[in-house]
Amino acid sequence: MTRNLYIGADVDPIIEAAAAGYPELIPGLVDTAFATMVYTNYPERAGAIADEIAAADPELIGLQEAYFIEGGGVQLDFLAILQQHLLARGLDYYVAGSVQNTAVAVPGGQVGMVSLVDYDVVLARGDVNTGNVVAQNYATSFPPFSLGGQWLQILRGFVAVDAEVDGRKYRFVNTHPEPGSGLAAEIRQGQIAELIAYLHDEKLPVIIVGDMNTDGYTRAPGYTMLREAGYEDAWVKYAGRREPGLTAGHAPDLTNETVDFYERVDLILASRLGWARVDIVGDEVGDRFLTTDGYYLWPSDHAGVVGRLHVPARPSHVAWRNWRDGRRSWAAASDR
Repeated sequence: MTRNLYIGADVDPIIEAAAAGYPELIPGLVDTAFATMVYTNYPERAGAIADEIAAADPELIGLQEAYFIEGGGVQLDFLAILQQHLLARGLDYYVAGSVQNTAVAVPGGQVGMVSLVDYDVVLARGDVNTGNVVAQNYATSFPPFSLGGQWLQILRGFVAVDAEVDGRKYRFVNTHPEPGSGLAAEIRQGQIAELIAYLHDEKLPVIIVGDMNTDGYTRAPGYTMLREAGYEDAWVKYAGRREPGLTAGHAPDLTNETVDFYERVDLILASRLGWARVDIVGDEVGDRFLTTDGYYLWPSDHAGVVGRLHVPARPSHVAWRNWRDGRRSWAAASDR
């Protein structure tokens, strides 16, 4: 399963104001984002996500935007809150690995200083053995810039673990490359190239999950890089290329009453794939839940994706050739 937990507000205006050289706007923008984050009520959203996990019963889960946030009299540990909900449902999941990405403290107006740390996490079901954890930030990133009087480095990364399921071992990777267009798209492609190069010598079958921020429906450049490197798309294997399978685009305040998704960026890919069954969760109006304050919210601004995969012991002739040639190509590119 891959699930973006969502910070709970649109923080892009804060970053854009800083990058454009308007620091005086930042406190007000922080106040606005913080108020939206409180309204979108992660502690209750986490309960809806725990219900999704209970229904799907996945062996392995890749979580993105597992934030720790403190400020304005509020402290939210997204991972700990989700784990509490899982335990309350009698579910046994443990943290198999995590990578720390961006850490920042920004000045608000009324809310004062707000600090946050972003993590990507792999959860494993209690009956799944894991090990050989690698957590790594990408070298490709935006140049540091000033945000509220401090230098900010926006970091992205991946966390990879070996996992044994039903006697078979796999390399399971969770990642969340840079979103956006223009320079951000170039950075994202550089990050995906780093991931491909890191995995090119891997002997185990590889499963990559994440909010990849590259559209599988329109076959955007980053997605195409992964496919050309030999990674098969579980959704395409299951539903075919004609089915859009869109996964992202709920309103920042999560109150939209219709589904207006516009891209398929939450992906499950595998280096060898016999067959797949894929379900999208959080993409139908009935997936909204009623908060204790009496309004409806979506669990996240993204849908979640659950894949049941058959990974053969040996890849097919065509898949092996594509995988081998793609990995050689990206290994050569990284050398250059």
